[in-house]
Amino acid sequence: MTKKKLLYLDYASTTPQSDESVAAMLPYLQQDFYNPSALYLAAKNVKNKLENYRSVAADMLQVRPLEIYFTAGSTEANNTVIHGIMSQYKDAHMIVSSIEHDSVINTASHYNNSLATVDASGLIVLTKLATIITDKTVLISCMSANNEIGTIQLIADIAKIISSIRKERLRQGNTNPIYLHVDASQSFNYLPLLPHALGIDFAVVSGSKIYGPKQTAVLFVKNGIKLDPLIIGGGQERGMRSGTENAAGIAGLVTAMTEADTMRAEESKRLLPLSKQLIEGLKTIQPNCVVNGSLKHRLPNNVHVTFNKVDNETLVMQLDEQGIMVATGSACGASSDTPSHVLRAIGLADEQAKSSIRITMGRFTTTDNIDYFLTVLEGILRP
Repeated sequence: MTKKKLLYLDYASTTPQSDESVAAMLPYLQQDFYNPSALYLAAKNVKNKLENYRSVAADMLQVRPLEIYFTAGSTEANNTVIHGIMSQYKDAHMIVSSIEHDSVINTASHYNNSLATVDASGLIVLTKLATIITDKTVLISCMSANNEIGTIQLIADIAKIISSIRKERLRQGNTNPIYLHVDASQSFNYLPLLPHALGIDFAVVSGSKIYGPKQTAVLFVKNGIKLDPLIIGGGQERGMRSGTENAAGIAGLVTAMTEADTMRAEESKRLLPLSKQLIEGLKTIQPNCVVNGSLKHRLPNNVHVTFNKVDNETLVMQLDEQGIMVATGSACGASSDTPSHVLRAIGLADEQAKSSIRITMGRFTTTDNIDYFLTVLEGILRP
């Protein structure tokens, strides 16, 4: 029996862990298994290595080591920021973009919040954003790049609006802070993350999206900002995130970050022609298909397309039968029958949303892979 050829085109969902990241973890699973909080020398050595990883992560982001915290994934990090800020201020208000990840939108729903609208390309409408900021707004959450349609937000421009409001509040005697929280989980492979230069107060990088281990993340918290901790216990991570440190996970995470940081420019350059090849091929198969998201401000690995009257779940299953793995949207919402809130936010009708798939490429995607995908897809859509 011929073995089915497998082709993975769902890198936005999660990435395979790199060999270097796995290798970095192995010592902490066996010989260096000690609890970093223990007092004996072997444990202190592990603690010192963890602090070295913290410094490496900080150097990449051009921030201070004391501004770096390790959490069990980006969902926890996003929750830590939102709960940690909103719980401190009476009648506090926050703003989230209407295309945020569920870990932000669903957490924000516990507080007084407003949605920042986006245009048809998925970019936040900055003029409208400024009008929904109130005197009680203390937090604005905006992902660096969208996990479904790949649109890259103009973070520096959003930060300038916030900076202007800070100055005006000081002039008026309003002591409420206003912070910018950016989930950079999807963008770190392709865009540098420099929080201080960009005007970001909180930033998140997820290991599972950058060829690192799942359930690991870096949380940047600008020095001087107080966050109420989400997880209470023994006071690890300087009281921000209690629980025995995941030494293996941290080693794998920071190693993956280092790889992504080193490969970023070259990998982006490699993927752009693959993205062009894919889009042109899709247009050949079905000329009236529509690529969603911004074509100008877009991750180089993401192609999100709406076909004409095609059931996306059926299409994904048909592709899967041929060994090709793509997505109908965010993996977190894959089990829901409700059309994606991201696609609704950019103006797609439910019928269009249910005719859309997300194709995301990665380090192991080749020109031949795209040709094969297009051949199989054409056989399904034009039998």
